[in-house]
Amino acid sequence: MNGLNGMSISEIGAMNFAISTIVMGALGLLVTFIIQILIVCLLFLVLKERPVNIKGICQAVINAGICIVIGSGVNAIIALLVKSKETTFTSLSLLVHDKASILHTFMAEFELFYSVSLILFSFSLEKLALAKRRNAIIITIVIALISLVFHMLTVASGTYLK
Repeated sequence: MNGLNGMSISEIGAMNFAISTIVMGALGLLVTFIIQILIVCLLFLVLKERPVNIKGICQAVINAGICIVIGSGVNAIIALLVKSKETTFTSLSLLVHDKASILHTFMAEFELFYSVSLILFSFSLEKLALAKRRNAIIITIVIALISLVFHMLTVASGTYLK
């Protein structure tokens, strides 16, 4: 983890790690939620899904985000317990030994909690934002692809925390 300057979580202290993770996570989630809500609203318009139910879209984004936050917490707890620099224990990235590779990042996208969040997101769009099932699935796939491309670009640029 470049953000920890190569130190393990146990070396910087669990409390410092928890506080910085919570603060950075909250800021990151806020920005991510706003961007995702705007993209979903745009996709609603492109797919001619009217009326655009902003409240339902916001709730769908929050529901999906909750799964990701829970997954991050589970991974952080596991990292603390095993005293590891690795923080992706619930993904297929554990199968790739080169942590700096694009393949590692790609496999990290196949993460248990992220997958559940996408399913919940699609279901929430359908039930809360009143989107047609087909459109909810299309929007979810587009969001997942945008996320994948963003993660790949950040790894390629060297700015992604591993």
